[in-house]
Amino acid sequence: MVWNQADARAVVGEVNRKGALFIVEVDEITTPYTSDTNGRKLSPDTPYAGSHRFVFERGGDDWRLVQDLTDQLSK
Repeated sequence: MVWNQADARAVVGEVNRKGALFIVEVDEITTPYTSDTNGRKLSPDTPYAGSHRFVFERGGDDWRLVQDLTDQLSK
């Protein structure tokens, strides 16, 4: 079996605004898919989930990722 592709979904949870910064919590579920060496017989593998905390800054119509605070979630 070889890794072939993945299906990922993200759900935005809590959003906190601090001035021009937005702290966003995101939960994601990713399902990897494997296939045989010819790319056939695609089948889902065990899904995994993760939680993330990101800081974004808004400038006009653009958003910029400022910091990844995901490591703070496990503390």
